[in-house]
Amino acid sequence: MSPLTELIGGAKAYGWTYPSLFTSNYQTIAYVELATTGASTIDFQNIPSTYKHFEIRGYLRSRGGSGKTGGVPVAINNVRSSSYDTMALFSSANTSTSTTSNIAADSILNADPNNIATGVALQEANETNSFGSWITWSCDYASTSKTNILANYSVGFDSTSLSYMTISNSTEYNSVQSITRITLDAPQATTGWARYSHVGLYGLKDGVV
Repeated sequence: MSPLTELIGGAKAYGWTYPSLFTSNYQTIAYVELATTGASTIDFQNIPSTYKHFEIRGYLRSRGGSGKTGGVPVAINNVRSSSYDTMALFSSANTSTSTTSNIAADSILNADPNNIATGVALQEANETNSFGSWITWSCDYASTSKTNILANYSVGFDSTSLSYMTISNSTEYNSVQSITRITLDAPQATTGWARYSHVGLYGLKDGVV
């Protein structure tokens, strides 16, 4: 068993590894599904360095909020500062907007300027039972000589069948360190992650991207 992953708000994720008889290069590290509402973070700690790359897949909705959709604020190794930069494309129905700074991405995605701004998380107050699909990956995340980069692709549909889509790349430009922790904070102006939101962390062996 890998270490227990604790999440603020009472939710917990348990990590596990495949038995040795499996040779898959794509393996589950940890998984969480929120059985109750109100968790303010989804937090993967003690990410092992035994993989070449990792991927996070989520199905997300926030509680509260005044808009139809918001971003997913992400922190690397519990760092929340202005040391992140994001290049993002956001599309809603027939309208698209692009940005090349994290503060601008925050204004588009309603995330947090002190986090990486990524993704689509529909807001419960306006979009009952609607979730956003969120995929983020990092190549060579255990390296101590390369700048950390997260790439993201997300989509969502609201109750009026309006579609949302984001594609983004984010860089932690003031630090060169391996990634051992990834935290998904609830978007600004919300009261946490909604029930049934779930996120999985997967490790990819060398040669798999």
